[in-house]
Order: sequence, then structure tokens, then C-alpha cells
Amino acid sequence: MTIPRYELTPEQAQRMRDAIASAEMLDPPIVSSAEQQGLVLDIAAVGITATGDSYLRCADKGYLRVPEALAGWAILCIGEHQDLVKAGNEGLFPARVEFGVFDGRMYAERLDN
Repeated sequence: MTIPRYELTPEQAQRMRDAIASAEMLDPPIVSSAEQQGLVLDIAAVGITATGDSYLRCADKGYLRVPEALAGWAILCIGEHQDLVKAGNEGLFPARVEFGVFDGRMYAERLDN
């Protein structure tokens, strides 16, 4: 099985690049305990631009740029999602993901749907 490839027109690609470039940076809240919940978002996809910047496409069609602290998480998600789809399984996204800063470290955790 191959991963579906979506072809964009040059105009669509430019609109997407502009939307990502002008998107706000994800700013997760500081949580003071493991029981406290961070920011929960419905994520449709995680991607990387040609310049290497990671981004989130939210279910509401909006974009958020991913902070450098979560760039590795974004890359791992993309790889795992592609591996799952290649194997004929359901991908990681769409999914609800919790973002926060706990004990000085930024985190992203996929929540059970």
C-alpha cells in the first residue's frame, strides 16, 4: 500500500505556505501537577515545511507553528503516521493532543480518542 499523495495547485501550495508562515506559535500552558491538564487540541495533521519548520493543522483548518522544543516530537509523529498507513493501518491523526509545560519541559501527548 502506498501513502496517498495529495497534489496541490501552485496557488493552493502558496496559500498553505502563507497560512503556515503567518500562523501563531503554539504556546502551551505551564501545568503545576501531573493531574492538571494542558492545552487540548484536535489535530488533523502534523507537517514540516520545505524550510524544516514543523506545524500543526488543526481540525478547524487553522495552523499553528510548533516550537523548537517539540520539533523532534513532530518528526517522530510524521514517521510513525506514515509507517502505520504504509502497513495498511489507521494513521495517528486525526487525534486529540494535549500540550503543556511540566517541570520545565514542554510535552505533547496523544490522548485516547
